[in-house]
Amino acid sequence: METSLDWKIPFSIGFIGSFVVLFLLVFLKDKFIGLADNQMFSDFYPIFVILIVINCAIATYTVSVYYYRIRKPGLKGPRGIPGARGEKGPSKRCDITSHKVKRFKFKKIPNPEKYVVDVSVLDNATLDLDKARIKPEWSTSNVRGPTDVSKSILGTGVSKCIKDGDCELKQNIGVKELIVNEETGEQEIVRTNKPFNGAVLTYSKNPRGDDGDIHAIQFTYDKNDKILKKSKEIELIEDYVEKDGKIIKKDGKIGLRNNKGVGVDFSCPPHSALYKIETLHSNDNKNKSGGLKGIKFHCRDITTGEKRRLLNEKNDNVYEAVYGVEPTPENREYNYSSTQCPNIERELYNSSETVKIPGFLANLDAVSGANTGIQAMKFNYCSYYHKNPKEFKYTE
Repeated sequence: METSLDWKIPFSIGFIGSFVVLFLLVFLKDKFIGLADNQMFSDFYPIFVILIVINCAIATYTVSVYYYRIRKPGLKGPRGIPGARGEKGPSKRCDITSHKVKRFKFKKIPNPEKYVVDVSVLDNATLDLDKARIKPEWSTSNVRGPTDVSKSILGTGVSKCIKDGDCELKQNIGVKELIVNEETGEQEIVRTNKPFNGAVLTYSKNPRGDDGDIHAIQFTYDKNDKILKKSKEIELIEDYVEKDGKIIKKDGKIGLRNNKGVGVDFSCPPHSALYKIETLHSNDNKNKSGGLKGIKFHCRDITTGEKRRLLNEKNDNVYEAVYGVEPTPENREYNYSSTQCPNIERELYNSSETVKIPGFLANLDAVSGANTGIQAMKFNYCSYYHKNPKEFKYTE
């Protein structure tokens, strides 16, 4: 391959030559003017010098670019026209004439080393079948966890929309699951005490953040019976009703039936659930029933009770999820209310040690309407997780 001239060589020569020409034209100005002996040439001599220098610069640029481009590899061109087909060679697959040599490989027979299993540790061991059959459970009875949060009403205590027939009271909203009966193979409705661990809701808020409405809420729960550390199976709260031998499924949504405002959903991290809710609400007036203006959700770990962070609608890792007007006791425009599940203490069987078990919100009543939104919510009780219910002492 022929090597072309490096573009830096003509560039350096042209650059230096331009300054040499400029120097000669300026230094020998009087001599050139004397040779011409023309007044017009004398007047336009500076312009003549400038044009000469510019032409030298253009020539230097043109030559340098030419050598730069011919040395730079270009783009790959299109594929050429295929050539003529060559002669067929000998076949390697269909060869029946050449001599074949058989080769055998020696295979070593494995000879594993003998080993002895020490079973002496099992001589005095017993199999605890009762422990193997232990199932974790969520409990809310007086024996397992005496809690009552029904005194805290989130919203308007008595709403005029009930008298007007614009809203209704929905009671005992909790987790219902369809479970297959092992004996009959039929589905049956089972009410469990699993707590709420998130919600799907719609809300509105003005740009200043001082006015808004919570239009609708549908809580969620973890379908797993055994709470897992790093995963969860989210399900919406549904209402199942048995009628004429058939199971009818109704959604557990409270509030407006039509979508309005911004729709969001949030969920507590795995191995955690809702234990506290704060709200702001307005009172009834002559033209409109009062309702929720803002709501704040809190999550904590199911066994340790440690407060957990969650992702809000902006994907920020925060301790509280806030929608609508942020609920604070200092708000003078609306009424503040909150409800929170307490911890309970249980004594272990084999010692006098007590263990704290955190509580979580699990059941509520709600006043809401298809056109009026949510007026109030009242949580009825808390639920507590017992990984091994038999390790505690219970007293009636």
